[in-house]
Amino acid sequence: MKKHYPFINPSILRSLFFILIYLYSFVAIAQPQLSVVTDKSPGASVNNGLSKLMGALKSKSIQFEKVNSVDEARGKVVIVAGLSTGNGEAAQLLQTAKRTTPAVPEALTIWKTDYKKKIVWVVSGFDERGLMYALLDVADRVSWSS
Repeated sequence: MKKHYPFINPSILRSLFFILIYLYSFVAIAQPQLSVVTDKSPGASVNNGLSKLMGALKSKSIQFEKVNSVDEARGKVVIVAGLSTGNGEAAQLLQTAKRTTPAVPEALTIWKTDYKKKIVWVVSGFDERGLMYALLDVADRVSWSS
């Protein structure tokens, strides 16, 4: 025996189904505007700078993602934050371009380049405090923008 539910209209169910499919496809293909790449295990001061940067991005309604490498980045603009020495993404980009950060405490570098058809901002410090200062500077500049 077939059950009848008078309060459930089949056309409404069909409409809801298509609305859900549409919303899912919109969310699934939404591209972030910006990608953030960081060293694998940043310290507390760097995490402070990163949280300020991400807060500034959110306050400007900039969609972003946090990824492990530039190759994974889906944003048209990529911020690569890391120490200028070692084997992190920032250090590798700086070394490849023969760019240096002074080897003194709190030194920082903010450098714009391109990589695989993406705009890349390398935000780097000689030490963690330098990197934190660089991230705080970028966060300030984001907050000033319109």
